[in-house]
Amino acid sequence: MQVLILMTEMLKFLKILSVTILGIAVLACLAGQFALYYSGQIDLEESVNNSQCTSVIDSTYFSQIRRSRLILKSMMEICELPGLSVAISKNGKLIWSEAYGYSDLESKSPACPGSIFRIGSVSKSLTAAALLRLAELKKLNLHQDIRIILPEYPDKDFAITPFHLATHRAGVRPYLDDSEALNTQHFNSAIASLDRFKNDPLVFEPGSNFEYSNYGYVLLSAVMEKVDEKNFLSIMDDEVFTPLKMTSTIPELNDSTNNNICTFYDNETPYSLDGQIHESPFIDHSSKWASGGFLSTAEDLVKFSDALESNFLSCKSVDLMFQPHSSQLILHYGIGWMIARDPYFRKAYFHFGAGSGTTSVVAKFPYYDTDIVILSNLGHAKFPYNHLMGVINEFLPQPVFWLLYFIDFLVIGFLIFKIRKKFFSPKAK
Repeated sequence: MQVLILMTEMLKFLKILSVTILGIAVLACLAGQFALYYSGQIDLEESVNNSQCTSVIDSTYFSQIRRSRLILKSMMEICELPGLSVAISKNGKLIWSEAYGYSDLESKSPACPGSIFRIGSVSKSLTAAALLRLAELKKLNLHQDIRIILPEYPDKDFAITPFHLATHRAGVRPYLDDSEALNTQHFNSAIASLDRFKNDPLVFEPGSNFEYSNYGYVLLSAVMEKVDEKNFLSIMDDEVFTPLKMTSTIPELNDSTNNNICTFYDNETPYSLDGQIHESPFIDHSSKWASGGFLSTAEDLVKFSDALESNFLSCKSVDLMFQPHSSQLILHYGIGWMIARDPYFRKAYFHFGAGSGTTSVVAKFPYYDTDIVILSNLGHAKFPYNHLMGVINEFLPQPVFWLLYFIDFLVIGFLIFKIRKKFFSPKAK
């Protein structure tokens, strides 16, 4: 009986101890975020004219911009970024647009807000907007079996719909490895580019699971070509780029003479064989316009992001785009956008791009009407999360650090009191 009582008391003690450790861990996490949040307040006397070309600086956010510059400078050093461009809008107004470093290392050409970067998988967000525009025009039914629309794609014994493709629930296989992105063959249409994967089996029954798939978006673009009876690039111009006056958003064409396009760099295999920064290898993006083939500026993408909730799309389409259709732990996927909450429980819609010659992120904070874009011309740069959050926090309501600390201290103090009372009181002895 004494053994049973002792075991019961020990279990209670371990339970209280584990909760205490968790509380301390939460406190340590908050302390780290607190330090990062205010780390930008150092060196405020540094010249505000430290970038080589400045487009927009709203004086209302002068201090936030100056602190954010320091965070971005630190990120460029950590990630060895050749160039970087940032743009932020609030309440539909561009408040900051600036660039740092080089658009071309060899010529030392400065990166400017007008510099055009690869955007990688952020292209999916653009494609999703065009898809929903076609659905609003009744040219496409999101839930129609594509076997009826696109006979060029072999029957897989299951119904696949545009909705499945747009939400990565179609079962179309992902890249087997990064070498599949190194396409050098040119395709005249999205339908023609299906040859690269159309005979491969599905990895699961459509609608039953989630698998992020670049090929799924390529297939989606072929469906869009079929229903609109025009080339996919023309669809993007007609439905997205022209209506939104996104004059710097273009497909990456190998014969382009646009001098604003950056030189792209890689330092990871298979794009760089020795781990050093080199110019990106030749890639023909006609195999993946919809999933990762567009170029843009940070300003154009902020304009696009802001427009999504400004009558460019119907309310029904916007709700469908930002509604979670798949969930992976704390991360959800809508149509062309990811959905999550940050450490301060603020809802965010976002998408990353990481590929040869590009690292990009676009983020929307709908409850604060804030849109943020950061682009770089280095592939797979792995922007540090704390640096991204450091910039974001400057332009959103300050997290309630002291309230969180106070609550955490109360919880830890209460648990310590319970432990002392239970195990160290005269009665316990």
